[in-house]
Amino acid sequence: MKGLLELSFTRKGRLLAGILAPPLLGGLVHSIVLLVLLIFTEEAPLSEKISGAYMLLVLPVIFAFIFVGVQSIVFGFFMEFVVRRLATRKFHIVLSAAVTGLLAAAIHRTDSPFNLFLGILVGASVGLFLSHSFQAGRSGNDSG
Repeated sequence: MKGLLELSFTRKGRLLAGILAPPLLGGLVHSIVLLVLLIFTEEAPLSEKISGAYMLLVLPVIFAFIFVGVQSIVFGFFMEFVVRRLATRKFHIVLSAAVTGLLAAAIHRTDSPFNLFLGILVGASVGLFLSHSFQAGRSGNDSG
């Protein structure tokens, strides 16, 4: 666990987080929303709900990597090589990540407010993590 924490403060770790976290986090949040809707709206036996829940937890994450993979790569490099150099406060990093998340979501569907909100939420969450990592990297632990 300590090695993973140390990796998150290196350039390689930040790039991996910026690339892998958005589709994983977005897919999981999407899955949870669908799961809640399934549990409270469907009138089906419990066994069908459980098998449906499993599919709802796995498929959105897989599809998120397929459909948002390119945007995630761009997001990771943009956050590491542009925002990290220009942003002076955590707020700027989180705001930049949220706007970038919104743009990534808007590439696919601008008619779905949920997807746009999800893009903002995921971008801001990853930006918050990266802002802590960037700050630690500036304090002398920036190998990578």
